[in-house]
Amino acid sequence: MGIRDDIAIDGYKGFVFTAKTGNPYTHESIVRTTKLVVKRANEWEAERERSAL
Repeated sequence: MGIRDDIAIDGYKGFVFTAKTGNPYTHESIVRTTKLVVKRANEWEAERERSAL
């Protein structure tokens, strides 16, 4: 399944949610992705409101 067991963080291994590389997600990557999703959702909603007028 591509889950790497050679990476340990604070003694934990075998992370279930990993990036394409098999490395566990970092806090920074989760925050960055969440901000991007929110930005795109807001843009989509603004476009939807403009087209409804």
